[in-house]
Amino acid sequence: GKLYLTQADAARILLDAKDAAVATKAMEDETGALGQASLWLRRALALKVDYVPAEYHLAVVLDRAGKSAEALTYLEKVVVQDQRVDRLFELGVLYARVGNQAKAIESFERVVAMDGSQVRARFQLASLYEESGRLVEAVEQLRIVAASVPTNAAMQKRLQTLEARVHGAKQ
Repeated sequence: GKLYLTQADAARILLDAKDAAVATKAMEDETGALGQASLWLRRALALKVDYVPAEYHLAVVLDRAGKSAEALTYLEKVVVQDQRVDRLFELGVLYARVGNQAKAIESFERVVAMDGSQVRARFQLASLYEESGRLVEAVEQLRIVAASVPTNAAMQKRLQTLEARVHGAKQ
């Protein structure tokens, strides 16, 4: 299953090729490889239902195939058994992708609680807090992110804009 996932990754590189025939072939190759990966990973899980690596890779395959809701069921099982920061981050991304903002926030908050240096999780939290109207919390997270990339003008501008929204809301 992992081998086919690697093949899908290799094909994915060519999806944006300028030559339409190359891009079409890459899409066919990626789709075929993802199908084979899913088949073999499901076979592995039929042999050992709690095989965490197969569950994780199947979640990746399903998400790439556009089946994020199904992928979520596998990734949730993985996180129960493997609560590493990177797995929790991926879970947050997947929750956000399927529209479960509350669970996405919960996942990213757990990531930050486990490792406060996780700037990507803080950025995601800032965005989710902003979307849900929790502007003060969004500013807090964005300040930490902006401090970690002080030369990023776009980040500084976003922080200023968000701070202005908070000050406008308080008046």
